[in-house]
Amino acid sequence: MRCMALIYDHIRHAGNAGDVIKHLILGEAVDHQLSAGLIYAESHAGYPGYILKPGGEWTSGIGRLWARRGDFIGFSYIQALERLNPSDLLAYPGSTCLAMMVAEEAGFSLRVEAWDIDPLAGPAWSSLDAFPHDLRFHTGDGFSGVEELLEEEAGLLLIDPPLIERTDVERSARLLGLAAKSGWTVLFWYMADIERPRLPASVETYSIEFAKAGLECDRWKEAAVAVSGSRELCERIRERTSEFMELVENW
Repeated sequence: MRCMALIYDHIRHAGNAGDVIKHLILGEAVDHQLSAGLIYAESHAGYPGYILKPGGEWTSGIGRLWARRGDFIGFSYIQALERLNPSDLLAYPGSTCLAMMVAEEAGFSLRVEAWDIDPLAGPAWSSLDAFPHDLRFHTGDGFSGVEELLEEEAGLLLIDPPLIERTDVERSARLLGLAAKSGWTVLFWYMADIERPRLPASVETYSIEFAKAGLECDRWKEAAVAVSGSRELCERIRERTSEFMELVENW
């Protein structure tokens, strides 16, 4: 019997190469989906944001892009980071806060439902009052929590599993299928060199090899985001990821 749930160390990994790929696509998806009262749900949200410390994984992730951020200013992700960091790169938003920042810049507020099992994350979210959003943070299992939410009006879901339990990928793929059937737009992020999940044929997958993008991420080599959504959204993400790769490959 398992006595204690493993907890993903969001703080150590914040801003790494995997986050760059995930948040690049998330920013575009939120911007595309925006409408009044859009529901945004996230299965494993971590903390609202992070202070970037010297030597962290971010240095070979977002740190590699920051000096040339002007090349990427057309991306919602980079625009949000610039508003958060007017000069030096010191702070990094969690995925949920990034989604709220993109929405706020466009003049929208979101209904946010976010989960994480880390008991220390709850107080950080309860003290957050900087965004005019309907925000609910739940301390608990995001897989089952999101599943209960699916019966409500459809929205945008980010499945961002910690990938520390053997069943994380399988549970993520199952949740994607359930959410897609309920009419939700779903993004499922994972390290592509760890697993190749079984996904419905209708799901589009966008993967980026870190080395080709000039990034590094410890022993990992590639990240991917599986997308279940409209043809227009998939076309936008395909175009934007291609544009990103053209920019970094021409450095």
